[in-house]
Amino acid sequence: MSKHSRIAVLFEELSVVLTKITASSLGFGIALAFVLMWIFIGPLFNFSQAWQNLLTFSIMIATFLMVFLLQRAQSKDMQAINLKLNELIASQTGASNRMLNVEDLSEAELAFIRDMHDRLPKDSLDSHSLEHVREPEIVIVQR
Repeated sequence: MSKHSRIAVLFEELSVVLTKITASSLGFGIALAFVLMWIFIGPLFNFSQAWQNLLTFSIMIATFLMVFLLQRAQSKDMQAINLKLNELIASQTGASNRMLNVEDLSEAELAFIRDMHDRLPKDSLDSHSLEHVREPEIVIVQR
């Protein structure tokens, strides 16, 4: 295993542990204990500017790191959901394979597919795929 991959594995494991802790009651308890400790040591520092800066700086660092931790967790969850949905689509007879990996499409392509879904029959109890949607007809008017 290369040094780069060991570091990647280490960060992966660390982020999983930190995500579980911060998203739990334990994480809330740690944050609450930190704030209470900050409040109780205030009189020792006469509520000085340095005392206030300590909390501000600590919160700034924690927030900065949490943004990346949350983004990583959310990205991983979205990838897993997309893979599960792709598997469900691929396993269904009659489902449109156009829907596989749609998360990789541009906004214009997604809008086109959304428009196609809007044209699916809504008054039918039968299920319909995008394959049942007719492309809009273009009418050319000659003068």
